[in-house]
Amino acid sequence: MPPGARTYQPRSDIFALLGRVMLLSSGRCVYHGAASALVGHLAACGYPCGRFVNPLDHAIDTVIVDRRTEATEAATTKRLDALVAAYEASAEYTALADELAAQRKAADATAAALASPRRVGAIGRVRRWLYTFNTVLARQTVNLGRDPCVAPPSAKRPSVLAKQ
Repeated sequence: MPPGARTYQPRSDIFALLGRVMLLSSGRCVYHGAASALVGHLAACGYPCGRFVNPLDHAIDTVIVDRRTEATEAATTKRLDALVAAYEASAEYTALADELAAQRKAADATAAALASPRRVGAIGRVRRWLYTFNTVLARQTVNLGRDPCVAPPSAKRPSVLAKQ
């Protein structure tokens, strides 16, 4: 382990505080859903959690790929493939896919509304107004600087009011 690296061993009482859990292994999603359903999902896949075993430890031990030997790597990769296939066939996966599709559809509708010709026309009008306002403000500033009654007195140009 590199210097300064730390491992975090979650306690079993932390598991009760979690609402949703996502298990990833080798870049693949093994489970994503309610934390309370995780143990049942692993048990349905053939990996029941023992009575006095921390559910998070059990989940991590179940989904990890052991690369110490070729035989253990092959066995744990096969187990990972089965767990991913079981998750992708589950109701949690279908519900998540539907939710993501609905969010994507809403985001596309929002993007389409923002890119509509009416919206683009409104943005163009605002830009033209800001350009005109900036031009008028610049001209007015120059004119006020030239007006001897308004401009502050300077060393180069004495004030008209100072001569009176």
